Amino acid sequence: RDNIERVRRDEEEARQKEAKEEGRMMLADSEARIDQLRERAGVTEKKKKRKDEDLDKVIAEGSFSHRAVLPTTGGHINFFEDLET
Repeated sequence: RDNIERVRRDEEEARQKEAKEEGRMMLADSEARIDQLRERAGVTEKKKKRKDEDLDKVIAEGSFSHRAVLPTTGGHINFFEDLET
């Protein structure tokens, strides 16, 4: 019984860790795209230090990683999950 609970807890921790890492990757990708667009437009970008602080703040809050999680069933996105529960 304790083993089952431990496995469930470990799986939940792994899901949260994966979601957080996915959020970090998505944020890094979007920052890279924004930088590329700024270069193309010839716009001067913010100071790097400030951008890094903003990035660290978003990552520390963890709010971005929650939006990165998609409900899936067997690798497919279930668009009607809210309606089914």
